[in-house]
Amino acid sequence: MEGSSESGSTGSSSAAAAAPVPQKSKWATEEDFDRHRATITRLYAEGTLRQLMETMECEYGFVATPKMYKTRFKRWGLWKHNRAGNVIEIVRLKKQRDAAQKPSQFLLHGRRKPIPTYLRGPDELQNEEGMYRAIRDYYDGALSAQRWVFNEDISSPSSTGLLVQAKRTSVALRRGTDVWLRFRTALATLEEAAIAESSLTIPCRTTPDKKAQGIKLMRICFAELSQIILSGYESPMLLFWLLHVMTLFRESTELQQSSDPQLGRSVELQLLKHLYELTATTPQGHHHPTARLWRMLWSGGKGIGRDRYHLRLCTNAAVEQFERHIGYLHPRTVELLTFSIFSSTPTGAANAQEKEDRFRTLYNQLQTSEVFDGRHLEVLCCLASHLRRHGKLEEGEALLEEILTDPERAQVLGRFPEDNFNVHSLLGNIKNRLGRPAEAEPLYRKAIGIAKIARRTSNEDSDLFEGLFGLEKSLRDQGRLEEADEVVEEHRALVRESLEKVGEKEDTT
Repeated sequence: MEGSSESGSTGSSSAAAAAPVPQKSKWATEEDFDRHRATITRLYAEGTLRQLMETMECEYGFVATPKMYKTRFKRWGLWKHNRAGNVIEIVRLKKQRDAAQKPSQFLLHGRRKPIPTYLRGPDELQNEEGMYRAIRDYYDGALSAQRWVFNEDISSPSSTGLLVQAKRTSVALRRGTDVWLRFRTALATLEEAAIAESSLTIPCRTTPDKKAQGIKLMRICFAELSQIILSGYESPMLLFWLLHVMTLFRESTELQQSSDPQLGRSVELQLLKHLYELTATTPQGHHHPTARLWRMLWSGGKGIGRDRYHLRLCTNAAVEQFERHIGYLHPRTVELLTFSIFSSTPTGAANAQEKEDRFRTLYNQLQTSEVFDGRHLEVLCCLASHLRRHGKLEEGEALLEEILTDPERAQVLGRFPEDNFNVHSLLGNIKNRLGRPAEAEPLYRKAIGIAKIARRTSNEDSDLFEGLFGLEKSLRDQGRLEEADEVVEEHRALVRESLEKVGEKEDTT
């Protein structure tokens, strides 16, 4: 989970076009209504008919007209439409009886009317509550319907359908990770350009086109996001990765102090609007499963805050569903838990020790398992990253070197390329921070080698961007400027190639 800023595979047009096309939905039958009656009843009690219809279509593939719903509401005794005059009269009588200290219970059309419905909070609070319900419904529906099938859950022998679905899920996870890490590398590049731009005493360690390179990386991300959404199959983590990216751009003090102080905020809003428009209607004419989430987040640019507080609450809502459906120590739940801890506060926050304790508690819970696997590596990398960011460099260094020097753990590490890259890249970052760039260099080169293998097999390139970013710093710190410039040229070539893959031109920014 180590990135270039807290400061994956690149798809092609052909890849997006080759993705499975969702089949046209069929109208719900009487049997469908009976099967989903409990869910429909709950959703209608919590929200409007429009919200109910969107949720049922997006999360459950259940398509019905308003008239079809209303017929069942009346038959089931759920109809809750009230005339304005009735509402005003109920509120007036409630106030009178409250003043007289008399208990009240109102019945309308034979149904008890919940008075808080008419005395509810402001729209922004309702929107926030609706967002958490939307997240709950999205993950509940997707996990119940096995929209994602994880490799860890495949037994041998298994059906061809499950194997195909597991492969799709694996690709979606890689593509989503790739976008998340590349966005963070783009931010780190823009921040370094901003620092060099404003520095009067510190020698410039960046090339003149750093800002242009950062913007090009963002263009790759936007284009890749379009392909992911249009493919109709997103990573279960994509929502939180993108909310995290928005938070990072919003928080960046380097960008706020640059010659373009609104750049971070502009990227945040452009990304949010881009996702809202992408998911509103797919080429097949359906809402994307995440459409409701992005609509509520956007709300004309006035949705709930994209900040650490709301990111944490949104993530917690999803964690509850993951725990309920696949278990607390399932690899994907652990991934979401580590992300939740990792992203809960910015670097330098006052409660750094609390965050460290949460990582260690999760790791100790994993230790109850007799097997050391990718879950342990995930948590250890996040813990080491946290230690690095808060100045505990020697502790982070020891944690990672223990993995590399322990034969059994090193063997496990070799089976998880993403974690293998993270361990070497992160250890290189720590040694650079400790003023030992010569020791960092071979670690970066090892990480780059791992990233190049991954790129050949799955077209992922975000790790390669990050590895080159670190190697350039290491070489410059050693005074080997010509070699550092060669790395910059390799980085430029990679940007050009990535732009071409997503159908973008290199000569515009």
